[in-house]
Amino acid sequence: MDSHPSRSCGSSHDETDINITEPSILTNAHHFTINHAHFAASNGTDIVQLIHDFCKGYYEPRSLEGQGNKSQVMLSMWMGLLQFLLRLVLSKIRVGGHLFEDLDQQDLPDIPKNALTLQENIKFREGARFHSAIASYKVSKVKAVMVQIFEGPDARLLWNKTVQSSNHLLNPHLLKIIGISPSLDEDLHYIVFDGSYKRDTSQLIASLLREGNTREIMVVGSQIVYGIASGIDYISQATSASMRVQDFDIFSDDLGKTVVSFSPGKNQEERKDNNASIICNSLMSKLFHDANHILYRDFIQLSRFEDDLQVEAEEHQPATVNQTSQASAKDIDDHGEGGEGSSMVHGLIKTSHRREIVWLPSKLIPLPELSKTYSDLLRCYTQDPTQRSTEPLKPFPLFHHTGTRKSGTMALHNCEGYVREEIMLTPDAFKNAVLVFKKPTLGEICVSCGKQVQLGQPDNTSLTWKSQTSHVCMTIPSIVFLHIMALQWNTRTHGSKDHNMAIFHLPLYMQNVFNMGWKSHQQ
Repeated sequence: MDSHPSRSCGSSHDETDINITEPSILTNAHHFTINHAHFAASNGTDIVQLIHDFCKGYYEPRSLEGQGNKSQVMLSMWMGLLQFLLRLVLSKIRVGGHLFEDLDQQDLPDIPKNALTLQENIKFREGARFHSAIASYKVSKVKAVMVQIFEGPDARLLWNKTVQSSNHLLNPHLLKIIGISPSLDEDLHYIVFDGSYKRDTSQLIASLLREGNTREIMVVGSQIVYGIASGIDYISQATSASMRVQDFDIFSDDLGKTVVSFSPGKNQEERKDNNASIICNSLMSKLFHDANHILYRDFIQLSRFEDDLQVEAEEHQPATVNQTSQASAKDIDDHGEGGEGSSMVHGLIKTSHRREIVWLPSKLIPLPELSKTYSDLLRCYTQDPTQRSTEPLKPFPLFHHTGTRKSGTMALHNCEGYVREEIMLTPDAFKNAVLVFKKPTLGEICVSCGKQVQLGQPDNTSLTWKSQTSHVCMTIPSIVFLHIMALQWNTRTHGSKDHNMAIFHLPLYMQNVFNMGWKSHQQ
């Protein structure tokens, strides 16, 4: 058993000597002495039993030399015990917990900081940081772990709430907690997790978008959705605590298997209906958006909803999941054609090729149903990693569509050969597809010319905006009129009188007008 230096936590009075030794990494018990009498307690029940034994007079100091008569020694021991209990009570008052709350957490082993070697920062969130690390249990035994270190004025409170919630959860889609910081440490609060999942999921997706093939991204994306939906569904059923998007952190291994970490916020709110489904959709949309931003460094303001999408064609592309030759800019530039089933994009890619991943929350469905559809897909078309098999992998379905977005028709872009792949994942795993676009999205930074795509490009001689497909002259009065009409249309359609939102929906309104045949000044 490892030894740790003792730490004084009682009065400095000569007649009272209290020493508490930090528990070993391999044991759960706190060992302490009061005036040379030795005690051990691993939880609140042990402390209560200790008080009972004192009342019965079971404990006496091992050495009475220099301590006066027996009654004085017993009084001193009682004072020391009361000081120790008072310290526990004051600690609980500070964090708003219960008397023996921290001691009840000792079914989780304490891992002292000198047993941890931090390696690199994985993720930062408000009030905490995640680091990869090595935990040295013994000289000959080390383990890869991930450490969540809490910081700020509410560090102890957030640490305590996270430990309490995680300690009562058990699911393969949750980050597994294996230890905590010593509960009596007032300065440093951290949680140690299993280190099998130490990849930030958005960074993993970004690396696959840049280097991987489309089918591989679809498989990994499906695993990510399955892990998130299953984890959040379990948490929503196992705890009554309120949940917010910012309370979750997502981590993956190198193969895309994904787990969820839940860190409750400082303030508790009442849980709303469909809260879990809303959080799951929002979390996946944000996760994929962050992955795209890591790679392209732009912020696409357009919310990609189903009613904004027009699918023009569909083609099924049979191929196997272990193929590495896919339609990509490099494949077409180097070989003149892509891999099997690349006819949808062959000939389109000349100078620019952008690949994104998007979540299309077409509707809110119960998380058990969402999780099951992805479980069915993965079990049907991918090999179970726990099973050894010489059989070839089953073909993983991959559909390509060509399409446009209604709100993107006014985007101006002059780079020839533009193409964008959107790997679209939906609540129904069997409707996932790859969308191929020939026009960029507003706010996008073109991967070919490096310019941000704008709504319109001013002409040098007059205040006009020119469309890529047709030249539409719009004078200043026309623009004002369109703004007013867009505001009215936005109020009727979305129930909002926000002028900024009216400007945001102006392309949608103009497209709606053009679709009805109200075209003017067309050249």
